[in-house]
Parts: sequence; C-alpha cells; structure tokens
Amino acid sequence: MTQRKKLNLKELELQLPAIETNETKIILGGNDYEDGIFHLINEEGDTIVHIIDNCVDGNPGGGNNVGGSQEGNNAGADDDQGDFDHYYDYDYDDGYADGNVDYSQGPPTTSPFHTPTGLSNGMNLAQPNINMDPLIDDGVQDATIMAQVQGILSSNSVIKGLLGFYNNGYFNLTIGSETIPNANGQSTGAITGFDSTSNWTTVYIALNELGFNENGWQWDWTGLDNMGFDHSSLNTIEELVAILAHESIHAKHNADFLNALHENGMNMSDTRNWMISQGYSTEYINAWFSVDANGNVGFNPNHGDAVHTYMQNHDQDIIQHAIDEFRTDMHQLQQTVDNLRQEADFAYKESLSSNPMGESDQSDWAEYYQTLQHQLNELLYDWGAFIDKGF
Repeated sequence: MTQRKKLNLKELELQLPAIETNETKIILGGNDYEDGIFHLINEEGDTIVHIIDNCVDGNPGGGNNVGGSQEGNNAGADDDQGDFDHYYDYDYDDGYADGNVDYSQGPPTTSPFHTPTGLSNGMNLAQPNINMDPLIDDGVQDATIMAQVQGILSSNSVIKGLLGFYNNGYFNLTIGSETIPNANGQSTGAITGFDSTSNWTTVYIALNELGFNENGWQWDWTGLDNMGFDHSSLNTIEELVAILAHESIHAKHNADFLNALHENGMNMSDTRNWMISQGYSTEYINAWFSVDANGNVGFNPNHGDAVHTYMQNHDQDIIQHAIDEFRTDMHQLQQTVDNLRQEADFAYKESLSSNPMGESDQSDWAEYYQTLQHQLNELLYDWGAFIDKGF
C-alpha cells in the first residue's frame, strides 16, 4: 500500500488539486467501503483521501480503521486498502507538520522543527592539530568532497571515538588526497600512514583522488574489501563513510603504536614489552613487531596484511555501526528539511491569502515564512552535500 506524508486539513487543501464544478459529481463520501469511514474516491473508485480516527504505534490501526482491532492496536489490520495519495491524521506525532502546530492564533514565532542533535556528535574539526587543508588543493574540484568529509567526521560519534587521540589533541591528524594507482587490479579508496618528518607525532589519511570529482565521492564497490567488510549494500556516500571508518581504525592503531613508542623512548624492544604489559593481545602486537632469531625486535615488514587480518577478526562491527549511525542522522536531516520545505510552502501561501489562517494577517505569515526559510538555508549551506541523496 502506497502512503505519503500525513497532512493537516489546511495542508491537504494545498496538496490536492482544486475540484472543478464538473468534477464534483465524481467525489463520493460516506459508507462506500462498508467500513463506516469517510473516503474521497476518484472516478475509477480508488481512494485518494482516507480519514481515520486515530493511529496507534505509528501505524493506522484501531478505532475505525479498515480491519483495525478494537483493542487499540493494529493486530489483524488489513493493509490492502488500495493505493491512496494522502490521509489526514488527527493525532499521529511523527515529526511531520500533520496537525501538531496550533494555528488558531496565527503562525508560531519560531520554527517548530529542530536541527537533529546527532549532527553534532562527531569531532571538533576546529582544533589546530587536525589539518584538512591538503584536501582542498585545487579549489572547486575538492569543495564537495571536503564538505562530505567534514560532515561525516563532525557528526559521527563512532569515528570520533576511533580518533580520540587526535580529537583530544595528543597527536596530529592530516587529511588530504593523492593519486593511488590500482594494485593487482584492485582500487584503493584511501591509505593511512605515519609522517616521519614530524618527530613521529603526525598520522595522515589520504583519499584516492581517482575516487572523487567536483560532485564528491564517486566510487561504489560490491563485495568484500581487504578486511572482509561487505560493501554490496552501500550507496556512494555510504562508501565514503565506510572508507573513513576503515582509515580511522588504522589511525587509532597508529596512535596506539605512537603512544607506546613515546612512552618508551622510541625503543622498539621496550615498546613491545610495554604493550605486552598493558594487555594488548598477541595478535595485535605481532601485527606491529617482528622478532628475529637473535631476539632483535623490529617493525613487522608484513604489517599491512597482518593488521587487515586483525581488523577482519575484530573490527567489522565498527564499520557497520558507523554506517548505521550515519544513515540515522541523514534520515533525520532529510526529514527535517522536508518538513521545513512543506511548512515554508504552507506559510508562503498563507502570506498571500486574503483570509490567512488564525488571528493573524499576511505580514505575520510572511515573517514566519522568512524564519523557516532562514533555517532551511542554513541547513542547505551546512549539509547540502547530504540532502536529497535518498536518505
């Protein structure tokens, strides 16, 4: 059954086309479906407006709904009611402008919609030890990818947790881009490494410049990556979230290693022993260090493969949690934008009406429209890289 947004009567009036005189004979009401519910139907008999008494648990059900349970839930409800374009909802609070705003005194003085709090759960990118300047090396080309990376890092608490050493100012993090050629026929989204010129205090993440253009990130993979994470269900922007989460795991591991090095005077043998004493697993320590037959400790020459095996065994859930949080945040953002657009359209039409709703005049509605439009413009400016992208 196809359903669209819940509307109050005034909004419903704005959504539906005007009924011409010669069309009124088509509109029928009353007990056309033997359910005691008021319907508006078109010439073919399809319901175009369906008025129900109440909604329980977020779904039309109970009361006088078709097939609804009289116990107040929608157990046993019949979902096959035909397709309809809109339905009026008296009391269902889902965030849409569906009767939750009281217009009897005129428009509100402030917007009833709030920017989702999840958008501010990520990193503080204004810190001096986080450098993203290398990501904008040729102006317009990188403006969208910069907005996408900033939005993901500043909103995602999972990635923030991974980058705690950097978010708290202990080490420096540089995020940039470079051309990374395919290896063995496989493309690489990004790489993470140490900047040895910074006295071993800086880690860098470099996105592959082949993966984005002036419209932002473009690559979309299917199948498993080198830590066994399946990308098949991700859209293009979610691919970038997965890449940043993947590289943030590397950056966390690198910060663990740097912290241990600095705690032990940059001595590899002492660093290894210290990490053992701190409870790091044998698998994790072996990913970093090699020990030769004489007991000399060095850096594991196969670190890349070893650390990806470790990530496959222990870190796949982290990637999924970051993606799930991103989807929730972007869905709430899109819902807020949709609500603002709908409410602003409603306010604008009232500002032109000769008989505006409530105890108000056109100027009140014009001011309300400007308030809504200002909030909408701010969201579009700050989060436009993620709006109208299917979330």
